[in-house]
Amino acid sequence: RQFSAFSPTATAVITPIPERLELYLNFGMGFHSNQAQVALADGRVITRPDGTSFTLHALPRFYGGELGARTHLFDRVDLAAAFWLSYLENETVFDADAAAFVPSDPTRRIGFDLEARARILSWLYADLDLAQASATAVPDQGNGGAVALAPKIYVTGGLTVKHKSGVRAGLRFRYVGERPAFDETSPEYQYFTSRTLPNGAPNPDYDPSRVIAQGYFIVDAYVAYRWRWLEGSASAQNLFNSQWREAQ
Repeated sequence: RQFSAFSPTATAVITPIPERLELYLNFGMGFHSNQAQVALADGRVITRPDGTSFTLHALPRFYGGELGARTHLFDRVDLAAAFWLSYLENETVFDADAAAFVPSDPTRRIGFDLEARARILSWLYADLDLAQASATAVPDQGNGGAVALAPKIYVTGGLTVKHKSGVRAGLRFRYVGERPAFDETSPEYQYFTSRTLPNGAPNPDYDPSRVIAQGYFIVDAYVAYRWRWLEGSASAQNLFNSQWREAQ
């Protein structure tokens, strides 16, 4: 079978202060299909454990839009921020029991992005990127929990040195916050995050860490020198010896 998808996009930009402030609105449609075995099951009706069902789309439609602003201040600071919203007809998730990717419910994501760049000195720069998102299954599909393993907050940034002598160096960090390892409405998530059992007794297995993927904070450093066509560099990763579960 052959499939086609019409994917229009549109952008509107307003510049109330030339070279200082820009406002924009984006909207687009697309599709998501990163697993061939899932795409080949087009039209298949998926039945959930609770008896409800939904139809799988071979090329699940994706709808997204954002409203944002960009500004340039004092000839040395650049800022950008945007609110965005997206909807996907079918989410593809990993089923640990089957060790395979499987189709799931439609999902909705709402988020906020922030970018900041600053030239502190002629040779010293700072930057920060923050992304916050809420990814949940659409409530009217019989499910309203957060999408398993979807990051809720992600931050990167650091300091960078760029000298005309050819020296470059940087101190970089990245942070990923905790996120559910299971859908928040799943029996596993509710059981291990509940302090009490349905009968009111204390839950002896209460342990949120079993169903919540841990966050982490990593700091790296690097230095490099370039002379004409020759460049050498060195880096030190995880300066503070942080420990985290990379596989999550």
